[in-house]
Amino acid sequence: MAWSEAETAVRAVQLHFNLISRAWKGTLSSDIYYRALGAMIDVFLYTFLDPVLKADDISESASQFVGSLYRSIQLQCGELFSSGTYKQSFTKSKYVSSTAIARKYCSVWDRFVTVGEILQMSLSDIEEGLPLGKFFTITGAELSHLIIATFDDSEKRRNVLQALSDVQD
Repeated sequence: MAWSEAETAVRAVQLHFNLISRAWKGTLSSDIYYRALGAMIDVFLYTFLDPVLKADDISESASQFVGSLYRSIQLQCGELFSSGTYKQSFTKSKYVSSTAIARKYCSVWDRFVTVGEILQMSLSDIEEGLPLGKFFTITGAELSHLIIATFDDSEKRRNVLQALSDVQD
């Protein structure tokens, strides 16, 4: 099944990221370490973003699985920015500080987080988020395509797509 293959791939990449992280922390300055790590993670995140943003049909179970997988990737990659020698001393939680660092050094971080959140939202949640600008990290066309791929044709979906086109105008 493709899902177990995706989980296996994520675990394998995370293992390699952890090994590379341990090796690099002792030799690279924190800025160089974060830049290199950010570039590698960007490539990894694009690998998962592109197929989802281009998918024409995403079942409810696939949407929930991929959303959950995105959340797991986000947490695991975020940890790479917070542990060990280069741990940042912020007054907020470790998660908030690692996310702030990831956002700084991973150009695709916010897009990845947004798509993962959308996959686990209802149409009502999306509709409520539109006027708040919650989805600014992806284009209107990408959001429309994701809504069409994820939700069955209905009056509610048409209304959300209309609201999205109104926000874009």
